[in-house]
Amino acid sequence: MTDAMDIPQAHSPGLQSPAEATVSFPVLGAPTVVHVSKLRPEAIAQCNFGDVEYVVLEPVGGGTRLRPADIEDQVAHEQDGGLGHVTYSLGEFLDEFTNAPSNPAPTFDRLAQFKRDYVKLTVPERQLFRAAAKKIVAPLSTTPPGEPGAPLVREIKDHPGFFELRFGRGTRAIYTFGRAVRPGQAHLIWCRIGTDETLDKPPTICATVD
Repeated sequence: MTDAMDIPQAHSPGLQSPAEATVSFPVLGAPTVVHVSKLRPEAIAQCNFGDVEYVVLEPVGGGTRLRPADIEDQVAHEQDGGLGHVTYSLGEFLDEFTNAPSNPAPTFDRLAQFKRDYVKLTVPERQLFRAAAKKIVAPLSTTPPGEPGAPLVREIKDHPGFFELRFGRGTRAIYTFGRAVRPGQAHLIWCRIGTDETLDKPPTICATVD
């Protein structure tokens, strides 16, 4: 498969139909999930995929139809490929070749349930979460890593080792610490996120292996 695919979106009204589409690779035998970066910029713009992370390519009528991947498509793709776990900065990547990390920033995982929860948040709730999450990076980036304290986070009484990050009225995220990916750096696993009403229902805590 080429690095960039020039595939017209045949799913949206007003665009080419599958019979008119020209694909730059053999016709698919089954749906395939790809990162949107695999598409050419003009195809992304034509299909209005600017806010889409993954796209599903589906064989249809001898051609290929594109649609945004839903959350279960994304989770299955990431789990099958071992993706979506740890995101490295350039500094962290280069530190893989040394014994002295130059970037002490923590690493993070997102469980599949966290991703399912996250897509249900409103845009303002997502913005509040991102702002709150940034505040816990500073203490975790010290050597040795510190722990964010109250009132930002608190340990969950009935689940030792799991913590709540309050980021708005009636909204919180749940995380725990996993085995360090890089020596001396904290590693957080985001488990759940949502409203109190949502998180007070089972499963409050998810296993750290999906």
